[in-house]
Amino acid sequence: MDATGAPALKDAVLRSIGRGTVVPASGVRPGQRRALGSVGALEPLRPEGREYATASEAFGGARERLAAPAGEAAR
Repeated sequence: MDATGAPALKDAVLRSIGRGTVVPASGVRPGQRRALGSVGALEPLRPEGREYATASEAFGGARERLAAPAGEAAR
């Protein structure tokens, strides 16, 4: 992830969230975190609890959201 990719990813995340898509992130490395953090690309995921340490955790979180009743799935 570099200075060009980070803003592009942020834009894609914001557009996806705006359409109601759940966007999880996992396995973000320190160098990537710095690049993404510099443009605020991870911020939209944090309030929703959608940043995970591993892909397995992200898949588990997605399964929980899918299993939740309709009113709770958006949380």
